[in-house]
Order: sequence, then C-alpha cells, then structure tokens
Amino acid sequence: MSNEGNFAILIVDDEPSVLLTYRLILEKKGYAVRTAETSTDALRLLSACKFDLLLCDYSLEQEHTGFEVIQAARIDDPLVSAVLLTGYASIETVERANRDN
Repeated sequence: MSNEGNFAILIVDDEPSVLLTYRLILEKKGYAVRTAETSTDALRLLSACKFDLLLCDYSLEQEHTGFEVIQAARIDDPLVSAVLLTGYASIETVERANRDN
C-alpha cells in the first residue's frame, strides 16, 4: 500500500456536492483523489489509473450500482479496498456487500 501522499482514492457518486465534500476533506489530508459522477466515468478512470481505495455510492445512474464499479476494479486488483456508501441501506444490500467482500 502507498504512503498517504501517494495513496490514491476514487470516489464515485452521482451527487456533485458529495464528490466535492469528500474530495476536499481527503485532499486536505494529503490523499490523491479522483472523482466520477457515473459508473461509466468510474470505469474509464479504473482502466487508466490504479487506486488504493474506492468509495462508491450504491445508487448510480440508469440503475447502475457501486457493486458494478467495485467488481470491475477487482478484476485488475482483487484486493483493492472498497467502501459502499448509501443513504438507503436494506438487508439485501448489506448481505450482498458482505457476500461480495
């Protein structure tokens, strides 16, 4: 794992204010942060860059989910750390997150 200054984080959320808030907080701590508003943008960034951590909203555009982004990232790096964020947790989402972890 990289040291803090080179630790790369990808944040995926369809709310620009959420992306901005997380990015500002994490960059202030010295992390290298990239953001994506869509799963398509996230997949593009994942193909171009290596990330140490993914912070993904569960609900993305056009019925896409953070699970899809995390699964795509783990094709290249099965051990990449990921956090699924949601304001609408359900038992099914929790069970899938635990199962896919």
